[in-house]
Parts: sequence; C-alpha cells; structure tokens
Amino acid sequence: MPMDELISLLAASEGTYIVKEVRGTKGRNMRLLRLGGGSTGGHRDLLEMLKGSGLLEHRLSDVILQKYIERPLLVDKRKFDFRVYMLMVNACRREKSGSRSKAFYVYWHPGFLRLCIMAYQRDSGDLLCHLTNQHIQMNSVLYDRDYVRDVIYPKIGAIIGYLGAAFAESLNDNAIKANTFKLFGVDFMVDSRLSVQLLEVNDLPSWRRQTRILAKLKTDLWREAVALTVETVAKFRQKQTLEPLVSRCNFRLAHSSEDPTLLANAIATLFH
Repeated sequence: MPMDELISLLAASEGTYIVKEVRGTKGRNMRLLRLGGGSTGGHRDLLEMLKGSGLLEHRLSDVILQKYIERPLLVDKRKFDFRVYMLMVNACRREKSGSRSKAFYVYWHPGFLRLCIMAYQRDSGDLLCHLTNQHIQMNSVLYDRDYVRDVIYPKIGAIIGYLGAAFAESLNDNAIKANTFKLFGVDFMVDSRLSVQLLEVNDLPSWRRQTRILAKLKTDLWREAVALTVETVAKFRQKQTLEPLVSRCNFRLAHSSEDPTLLANAIATLFH
C-alpha cells in the first residue's frame, strides 16, 4: 500500500493505535498514537516511526499497527492482559506402504497476567498506564477467579485452537520440523463488556525470567512442552489414542487434526 493511501486510511480511522516494530524487545520504539479527528500530529509521528522501521523500503512486515482497546476491563483500576502460550506439535509416522502420515496438535498453556504499574487514565499520555508490564505477581488478580477459569480461559483456548487450525493449512516441515514443536506467545485482553480480544501472536516470545514467579513458570512450561511433545508424537507413531495424556500438566488440547470436532464443539459452545 502506498504511504499516501496508508496515511489517508488512518486519518479516516479515528482512534488510538499502538505502533511497534515486529522484532522489537523490551518496549523499544513503541508508540501510542491518537489518529483522526482532524489531528495531524499523530500522522507525522507515525510517518517518522515507519521511516525508522524500514516500512518505506517496502518491508511491510517490519511494523505492527494495533488498534488500541480504549475500554478495557480493569483490575484494581489498572489495565491487564493475558500472556498465554500456544504449543504446536507436528507429528509424523512412516506407514508400511512407505507413505507418510501426519497429524497436527495445538495445546495452550494459561501463562500469566501482565499488569500496568499505574492506574488507567484513558486520556493520559504516559505509557505506564496503557502498556502492560512484565513485572507482575500472578496472585494479585482481584476479580472472580471462577469466572476467569470457567468462561475467560475456555474462550481463550477456543481462539487458540482456531488460530492453530488456520496456521496448520500453511505450515510444513520447514516451519515446524516433523516430530518437533514450536511455542508461541499469544496476548489477549478482556474489554469492559467481558469480551475476549486477541491482541497478537508472537513467534519469538521473551523467555527472560524477571521475577521468581516467571522463572519457575517459564522453566516448568518448557519442561512440560518437551514432555508433552514426546508423548504426543510417540502415541501418534504407535497409533495409540491421544487421551489420557500423562504429561499434560498445565497444557490443554485446543485442536487436533485427528479430531476436528474438538474445536468445532468448543467454538459452538462458547461463542453461540
């Protein structure tokens, strides 16, 4: 898309946006921009950001422009989001005929919450009250945990299953080698109407362990992912049923190419 068309499109799309580099880390070069409504300052800032990112050299994948959720659900007057993990397993076996059979499995891990340091103020220009922070103690959640467990997380699982099923159509052994796995970081937010909103999928999520809680969670997550992949692949290669999964731990199955009804039933139940 030509730059003039992009700027014109944004000018007609009034609202607040988060702009960041795809490979950016630690919040570097992240901007909060308010566009439309006759304001041109945000457009100039955006143009400078795009120039620095290389987008003007036609590297369209270098920048993410994300619509900002302006009425989020708050915890203790602060914004929060869910960092959930998606585990994709590419299983393969050799048949007696010499042909190869493949199966694709998608699991999700509940991850943790990221909480803003400052209380949320919609019109504030301070990023600390708009962008969630990694330094979070998971036990600080003050809302009804049963609702999160029984409603929010199942919806997140269904969305992850849908993502995985969509990705599976285009993935091959070059993307995820046969009988191996890949972990993605997937971010969600809940708005004031309690609707679950998908923010983004990170194919290279941060594995830094800034706190004791994150150090334990991420270490355990990797151990569980490896064990679950080994069990999943072994059962597929030996033509055994997948359940029960001894090594499942905190992971839940969201999609299986061997049982498409699993995802269909979850979506039908949660999003009717």
